[in-house]
Amino acid sequence: MCTRVHRFELIKEHLIEFTQLAMTRAEGSQHMLNRVMTRDNIGLCAILKSKATLYNRDRDQRALSARTRAHYDHAALPLPPGENISDNPIVICNAHIHWDPEFCDVKLVQTMMLVNELWRLLEEIAKKYRFNSPLQIPLLICGDLNSLPKSGACACVLATPCYVHVLAGVFEYLAQGKIAFDHPDFKEFRVSEIGRQVLAKMSITGEDGLNN
Repeated sequence: MCTRVHRFELIKEHLIEFTQLAMTRAEGSQHMLNRVMTRDNIGLCAILKSKATLYNRDRDQRALSARTRAHYDHAALPLPPGENISDNPIVICNAHIHWDPEFCDVKLVQTMMLVNELWRLLEEIAKKYRFNSPLQIPLLICGDLNSLPKSGACACVLATPCYVHVLAGVFEYLAQGKIAFDHPDFKEFRVSEIGRQVLAKMSITGEDGLNN
């Protein structure tokens, strides 16, 4: 990740290793250990703090060239006087999710672990900066998710009437904020009691599935 030091200050970096997360959350699930833990994908988070120069031109420009000063003046975000906000945290995340279409369950579980870890991070930041809720902290998730709306196990069952409206697990989970326990992309997780317990501990459990 690259940041503009005149706009943001890097407060902390946070590495998300899906292998380590899978190991600590397996709880005896062989499916978690044999399929998810063995995939060494990662996510990287940068916790930034905005500077006053993000919103206005009142900054020390002596160290900048004339061309650079002109560029920053042009790019400065316009806000009315009195509404400039600085020192607010923002979280940027870049992640790489497993690529293999045959491992749609791994993709989905990695995505759930990513969201769960980001929520934990937002809670930590909210407490430190005294926000009322983690939802008040801006979060930008980028990455290579290796998923399309109709990829994964769904691609094999779309001809079946009961699955005609099913989206790929990763896409559905991120787009709708929830996913059912019996989604076909969960594969063995959905028929294993231990697997369902592992999934439930990564999200808020609803009657019909999991919420992020």
